[in-house]
Order: sequence, then C-alpha cells, then structure tokens
Amino acid sequence: DAPLVLVGEDLLDRLVELRLSRRDGVLVLGRDLDDAGVWQRAVDVGAQRVVFLPDAEGWLVEALADAVEGRDAPGALVAVVGGRGGAGATTLACALAQTAARRGSSTLLVDADPLGGGIDVVFRAEQQPGLRWPELAGSRGRVPAAALDRALPRVGELALLSWDRGDGAQVPVEAARAVLGAARRSHELVVADVPRHLDEVGQEVLSCAGTALLLVPAEVRAAAAAARVAVRAAQWCRDVRLVVRGPAPAGLTADQVQQAL
Repeated sequence: DAPLVLVGEDLLDRLVELRLSRRDGVLVLGRDLDDAGVWQRAVDVGAQRVVFLPDAEGWLVEALADAVEGRDAPGALVAVVGGRGGAGATTLACALAQTAARRGSSTLLVDADPLGGGIDVVFRAEQQPGLRWPELAGSRGRVPAAALDRALPRVGELALLSWDRGDGAQVPVEAARAVLGAARRSHELVVADVPRHLDEVGQEVLSCAGTALLLVPAEVRAAAAAARVAVRAAQWCRDVRLVVRGPAPAGLTADQVQQAL
C-alpha cells in the first residue's frame, strides 16, 4: 500500500527472483546512466521508473513530498484583474472565493497587490492571527502545503493570504512561486486578486492561473484602458475572459466592450 517504493540497484538481482508484478510508484535508484543492465532488471522487477542520482535529486525530492502529501491534482487558480482602477476586481475576487467556500470547496483567497492595503481588511480580519506575505518572503523550493494551510488566517471556511500594513517588504518571485504551489496542493480553488500594474509576482500569478477574469465597467474610457491591460494579461495567461460590469451610463453593451477589446 506504500505510495512510493525506492529500490537500490544493489537489490535488483534479489528482487528479480521474487517475480513481482508491475505496480506504479516503484522507483529504481541507479548511478550509471550507461548501465543497460539496470534498465532491464528494473523491467524485470516491475518498476515504474529508473532514477539516476545525483542528477535527479530534485525530482526525487518532489516525488517523496508528493507521496507524503498525496498525489491529488493541484487545485484551480483563477486570477481577477481590473480593467481600470476602481473596477471592483477585489470585490469580485472576494465574492468568488467566499461563494466557493460556502459551497464546500476548500478555498484560498490570495492578495497579490502589495499596495492594496491588505485584502483581509475587506473581511475585517486584519487582527486575525496568521501568516501574511512578508513572513513568507523567505520561502524557497517546496513549501509544506498542510503547514501553510494551518498557518493562514481564516474567515469561516475561507483561508486568506494577505499583505499586512507594514512598509511594503518585497516578496521575491521565487517565494511567490513556492507559496502558490503549496496553495494549489492544499486547496481545491485559489482565487487571486491581481493588480493592473503587473510586477513580477503578478506575472507569476497569471502564469500559474488556468483562467484570468478581466473585470471592465461598461464605460468607454474603462474599455480603452482595459484594452491595454488585456494585452499584458494575455502575455502571461492563455485563457483571459471578460466580465463586464454595469451600470452603463452611455448605453455600452457587453458585446460592444468585447469587440473593443
């Protein structure tokens, strides 16, 4: 029942005699890539893969971590971007995340705007204990998903990853990548509030997102501004979708905004 079995090449001859059936999760550890005998004996013992050290050390660490945390597919990441300032992207992101959490999905709301004042304020949760972005700025490699989930502040069933009200400490893109990876491993849905002026972290969020929602008020000037944001967002996310928000003072329809973009 073990999710992962590591077999040293020095044990292969003994295991061949047992005539084991093939199963997933059996890895043979070898040292000489040119040793054809390792491949043949790995087939004979029913191994899934041969891994050569030290070259595959990073891949093996990931495989071990997956075995400990489980091998479920990572959760969906949806990014929300405003077509202009004040479009309501933060409100939409909060509404999406809160609705998903209320419907029973494990959900994390990520604040990707360091100048936004902290998305936890929207929920009056700025005094809730838990980690904020500056405390995760030193993250590298693989962040334990379960530990991250336990350390974040919550509003009901919704987990929050927010900025604080400090001096705007920078979060390296490597740290954002590690944290987002852990977030997707521990949640079915991650909703990210992304600023229009994309910094490296914002670009990383969009590149990890399966879908980006571009929120545009039904106004001529907003559509003009959103056209530039759409071009930038599409550089980092393949699936950019339009959300048009009323009211429409000049009678601009959603189809017209779509054509303008």
